Amino acid sequence: DTAPKQEAPQFMKKIGDCEIYAGMTAKFTACASGYPEPEYEWFCDTVRLHPSNRVEMEKEGTGLVRLKISSANPDIDRGRYRLRAFNPHGEAFCEANLVFDDGLETKYKRPVGELYKDYDRFRATGAPLPLADKPIIRCMTDRYLTLSWRPSIPIGPREPVTYLVEMEEQPNGKWFTARSGE
Repeated sequence: DTAPKQEAPQFMKKIGDCEIYAGMTAKFTACASGYPEPEYEWFCDTVRLHPSNRVEMEKEGTGLVRLKISSANPDIDRGRYRLRAFNPHGEAFCEANLVFDDGLETKYKRPVGELYKDYDRFRATGAPLPLADKPIIRCMTDRYLTLSWRPSIPIGPREPVTYLVEMEEQPNGKWFTARSGE
């Protein structure tokens, strides 16, 4: 006669900080194990969250747990998010921040043009300025990658700005164009 399996919850993947622009959908994803299957509670700072027309909580049998906040508003949604997983054998917690990017304002106090040595040459050609900040990876899975970047700042009329994303298979692959567009 074997006793039923008992396992306190533990996180295989904890939620990570989410940086978005106002109005975007904020997403937190975690993966937990435990037996019996854990229940979950989400909190923003000390307030427990409940599903609503903007707040969606998903739980899959695989242990995957998601929180989505549509049309995120810095005045309401900014804060420290906490996920509690619990069952009769214990509980586990993980935390992350929801951070709002303030838009196109640069972090530097100097005018954007002064950040580039050849600003006058750029102005004369009408070519777009290089990006002020490098692109960042917003989300990555086994099959998908979401990149975000601040657009270059226009310095007059110009052709539409295009982008080109190149990738290389590791360890000894060749570079290829994965995506391009305007």
